[in-house]
Amino acid sequence: MNTKQHNVNLKGKTFIFKIGNYKAFGGAETQSLILARHLKAEYDARIIFIADNDEGPVKDAYLKEGFETYMFNYRLHGTKFQKLQDSIRLIKFLRRLKPNFILPYTSDNCKKILNGWRLTGASYAWWNMQDEGRFLYKTKHEEKLLKGVTAIVSNSLVGSNFLTDNYNLRPDSILQYNNPITIPNASLTVPKWRNKLGLEPNAIVVSMIANLTPWKDHKTLFKAWKHILTHFKLNNQTCYLVLAGAEKETANALKILAFNLEIANSIKMLGSIKDTNALIIESDLIVHSSNKEGVPNVLCEAMALQKAVVATDIPGDREALTDTYQDYTLSEPNNPKDLADKIIYLLEHPQLKEEIGIYNFERVKAHYTTEHMLTVFLDSFKNDSKAIN
Repeated sequence: MNTKQHNVNLKGKTFIFKIGNYKAFGGAETQSLILARHLKAEYDARIIFIADNDEGPVKDAYLKEGFETYMFNYRLHGTKFQKLQDSIRLIKFLRRLKPNFILPYTSDNCKKILNGWRLTGASYAWWNMQDEGRFLYKTKHEEKLLKGVTAIVSNSLVGSNFLTDNYNLRPDSILQYNNPITIPNASLTVPKWRNKLGLEPNAIVVSMIANLTPWKDHKTLFKAWKHILTHFKLNNQTCYLVLAGAEKETANALKILAFNLEIANSIKMLGSIKDTNALIIESDLIVHSSNKEGVPNVLCEAMALQKAVVATDIPGDREALTDTYQDYTLSEPNNPKDLADKIIYLLEHPQLKEEIGIYNFERVKAHYTTEHMLTVFLDSFKNDSKAIN
């Protein structure tokens, strides 16, 4: 991309990225890495990542890129005195790093690093809305932080609407962008998961790629999977539900539910994996069951690989998939039967499934580009030192 057209003087500037932790790559970590790579390559910028913990594969990946990494644990749920202490420590900590730009990802990280950010010497800080409003409580303090930043950016319409509806913000004060998705060369991806898991060659594989957290609705998916297994058992067809994602808060409860539903033998939990493209390619269908989302990164990644996706009918998923094939791809929230019926229908109609996959690919190629994201961000970086107000 030719960035000279933006006329932004970013040569040698220091950018501080605030993420949650270094334990596993999620959408925010992936998106921040794309921007950080560009800033380093095009402007020889100094890139610094700060997280709440000090170790993990994400940190290792950043270090290999030549980025600096630090830890700072701001007690977001501490007492007022503790948060005041942490704010003072944070300002002193950031001043030593001499930042020009402060770029937190997700609302909770915005609240952790934006307190008193102008005292750090930085001339620019944004609020980056990467979700539908989780971790936000419509407080006056949150509104003050939002109105004190240089820019507000959001990767989804539902995120933008949450801010304008609850914080007295003008719609035109929020910069809208789509998560950039790299279109991979599927022919270069080596299949491995079916063989590694010992699955039968003709087995049906449905996958969901998401960390096992309360924000995802694996519970409805498990109940739907019971219906799916019963349906395909009549045809002696073997089916597997493959879950890729860190086993977090809901993992144990989901294992118990799988046992109680008598579906455990058909579910494969891989934990957090790096090679998600291979799993997507080897899957017959991708599912994304969730009741709260911005625009899920992994949903777009599946679309980029020409896969049909069945997702919960919530604004973020609908924004990505659109309503073109909604009768087949968008499932009523918390309705296992509806989710099962849509999965079964697409699995039994491969021509329609392929048609939807092609539509998804063309949509990602047209609207979810790195060029679009960089244009929004680089234009925003020109407006340093100006608060929203």
